[in-house]
Amino acid sequence: MKNKKIDIVITWVDGSDPNWLKEKSKFSPDKKQIGSFEDKRFEDNSLLKYLFRSIEENAPWVNNVYFVTCGHYPEWLNLSCPNLKFIKHSDFIPKEYLPTFNSNSIILNLHRLPGLSEKFIYFNDDFFLLNKTEPEIFFKKDEPCYMAVEDITVATSNDVFWHMMMNNVRIINKNFNKKACKKHNHCKWVNIKYGLKNNIKNISLSRFTKFAGFYDSHLPSPYLKSTFEEVWEKNFEDLNNTCLNKFRTNNDLTEWTMKYWCYAQGNFSPINTDKLGIYTSEGSSSASKLILNKKYKLLCINDDGNNSQLKNIIEAFEKRYPNKSKFEK
Repeated sequence: MKNKKIDIVITWVDGSDPNWLKEKSKFSPDKKQIGSFEDKRFEDNSLLKYLFRSIEENAPWVNNVYFVTCGHYPEWLNLSCPNLKFIKHSDFIPKEYLPTFNSNSIILNLHRLPGLSEKFIYFNDDFFLLNKTEPEIFFKKDEPCYMAVEDITVATSNDVFWHMMMNNVRIINKNFNKKACKKHNHCKWVNIKYGLKNNIKNISLSRFTKFAGFYDSHLPSPYLKSTFEEVWEKNFEDLNNTCLNKFRTNNDLTEWTMKYWCYAQGNFSPINTDKLGIYTSEGSSSASKLILNKKYKLLCINDDGNNSQLKNIIEAFEKRYPNKSKFEK
């Protein structure tokens, strides 16, 4: 790779912070939502330190870890760690978007992080590394590694998530000609790495003139800073409107727009993410087993509002990563 530096970016919020809750309540359009299930997305489940431990053990090649919050941080975090960059929202997000409680606004501005490398991997705070990883599962030949598989987006509820997914696809259809995209990068859309089922999807959906959606895996995602800059330059109004929203809305875009943009340009290296990682939840009895069996390199343990298995998950992580990392005091 021309530029070997790869950073990791983690966004985090302490949903129990009284100052944060007070500020959130002040701007909330619906006071009833404070303390609702939506707030569960921001709760600290005590798993964050295991993310840092997993990075230290399994990705020693990482340049810097950017830890992005509104200003608060867990008391155990070692702010003196040379490889840790503790960044507040006010350090990089334009002031007209602040304060923000919209995760999309935060992530869509990550390219503004001071000193961020061209190549970076975005981690939610519920992502973990389970095995030794190589930079090549994220970047090859200076391109991010993606599984570009078309899909038909079918909304299963009126949740804001589905609206945002369609907004992402709209931006791609607005900026690109699907047939030209596939013609110019045919071997990246039909690739042996994807497996038979996914290649059949891509071939079958090729007859449609517009993209109807994409298959997504909820796992750590590699990005290029220059992609964010280009998408902002060409779609400023849409991104600006998203970032002006203090909370997530049906009109928002998400960072997946950046990934889809790379699909359309052919600026990616094919990989099968299903073989690399898996998605589970805090309420799943299989979560602790996944942590210990080491079958996958990447894991997402989503907070689904059911933390009945959290104790078992913490015990499994303690067995898997018993030692403090350099990111801890």
